[in-house]
Amino acid sequence: MDELDDDLAQEVKTKASRTDIQNLAIEMIEAGMNDSAIANALCIGRRTLYTWKTHDEAFKARYKKAKEIIVDHLIQEAKRRAMNGSDRLLEFMLCNLAPDQFSKREKLEVDAQVNVAEILAKARKRAGKNTNDDGQDLI
Repeated sequence: MDELDDDLAQEVKTKASRTDIQNLAIEMIEAGMNDSAIANALCIGRRTLYTWKTHDEAFKARYKKAKEIIVDHLIQEAKRRAMNGSDRLLEFMLCNLAPDQFSKREKLEVDAQVNVAEILAKARKRAGKNTNDDGQDLI
């Protein structure tokens, strides 16, 4: 069976143009396949797919649009399921595919200036030790 798969892969590489393969990749993305599965199905390296996504402006735009379509479908499915309960896997997928819309991360900024020497001096004083203003023992 592997020999047959290898023959088919070689035939795809020989007969299909780059545009044909990219078109198939976009269809697979719209169908919800991940990059590894697409690369395997099209007999191309994941690096090739990555290069298209980062250096081929036309493919990059189509890839982005295809991902938006997937997110839209997931949002529709999430709304449907929300009426019947919740689904953690769907929530996880939405958080990863559309973090701007579904991220649970909260940004917390803390501006605290702590004088450790002062805190130590007070603690030592409470503990009965004599310290100077810098928190150093006088003994």
